[in-house]
Amino acid sequence: MIVEVNVDVYCARDNNTVVRSKAKVVEGIVLQIDCLECGGTGWWDFGPDEEEPGPCVQCKGTGKQYLGI
Repeated sequence: MIVEVNVDVYCARDNNTVVRSKAKVVEGIVLQIDCLECGGTGWWDFGPDEEEPGPCVQCKGTGKQYLGI
């Protein structure tokens, strides 16, 4: 059974940015969310035009990130 919950993720350098996300409970106290950097696509193409697009560094191209509670 997959359990989904809404979570508020406090992120940014000073944890002063709140992002509401749907999370899947993966294992006990581990939650899986869509990557906050690429939006869950696994692909980074948001930089300046001269920058080459490529796999997202934060999620290593998976489109998922894990949170511990």
